[in-house]
Amino acid sequence: MKQNESEATYCQKIEKADGQIDPFKDTLEDIYAKYRAFALRPKIRFTLNGKTIIIEKLTIDETKRTTHCGLPLIGEDVPTAVGTDGVNPAITEILLKPEGKKAMDWKSFANGYLNSR
Repeated sequence: MKQNESEATYCQKIEKADGQIDPFKDTLEDIYAKYRAFALRPKIRFTLNGKTIIIEKLTIDETKRTTHCGLPLIGEDVPTAVGTDGVNPAITEILLKPEGKKAMDWKSFANGYLNSR
């Protein structure tokens, strides 16, 4: 079927900056929506202590999602704020890749990068 040109819309070019998030302020719902949209390219990222951190994998427990979707990804006072270890309780798996390093799980990332904040 031929497209109706009067109803067609155009998307702007997707840039790296479109995947930028603030894990301490943006809600989990907003971050997860960006993760799904930019999972292949350009991926979602944030800056911490001058280094770019890419979120390689983000898995959410759908039963906890509704109660914790308004909270940020990472608590401001790690490890006491949002969850028992500083990450939103609705997250079941997260892999973070600091620039120049291999992807790591949350505990490794928190020990190496958040404790030195």
